[in-house]
Amino acid sequence: MSATSADETLPVEGDESALAPGPEQPVEVEVDLADAGTAIGPVHVRDADVEVAGDMAADAADAEPGEPVPAEGTQVESLQAASSTTGLALSINGETYLFGAQMAATLKQIADKAIAAVVL
Repeated sequence: MSATSADETLPVEGDESALAPGPEQPVEVEVDLADAGTAIGPVHVRDADVEVAGDMAADAADAEPGEPVPAEGTQVESLQAASSTTGLALSINGETYLFGAQMAATLKQIADKAIAAVVL
């Protein structure tokens, strides 16, 4: 058995012939807050002094029955993270958000639950 480097086992960048074909993923994401299959979690705040700017659950509750309620937001086109012992820096579309330990742990819990419901 010969040793190979990790670089030798990866496809060459730009060489799409080495990639297995798969279903094309949608570029634009749509989430209907009023859909029965949509789970909306509670709003989490860093401390008692934080004023909540919006609540998706309230938006869905205010809708007429049967009326779709699209989640309003910016489509994510790029994502990068940096972490240290003091916190997490998460850059989305070039805008960086800073998370202390409490909010980083909350983000992980929320993401774990939400990702389990997403069909990839």
